[in-house]
Amino acid sequence: MSYVTLYDRVPVETISVLTNAALQSYLERHGWEATDRFQHLNGTWITAYRRNDCHVTVPTCDGFTDHVLRMSEAISTIAVADNLRSADVIAELQHSSLGDAQ
Repeated sequence: MSYVTLYDRVPVETISVLTNAALQSYLERHGWEATDRFQHLNGTWITAYRRNDCHVTVPTCDGFTDHVLRMSEAISTIAVADNLRSADVIAELQHSSLGDAQ
């Protein structure tokens, strides 16, 4: 089994099913400020969010080959900025991702 190291070891499968829509929704619900929206070279739109000195970027699609890495970075950043455990952020994203799939 492969793991991603955040503050806790998290199976890659746990992170791979989280959606960018759930991440964007999480950031908006928790008061992160959308600071910029730009188009990536491949045509995908990316929204940048900021809280204090912490920044998270969220693509509009989940199909990037480095999705797990980027999602892990976002979770780590949110956990530090909001003084949370990464497991708490993941749990809320999982709940939101399940809603996206329905």
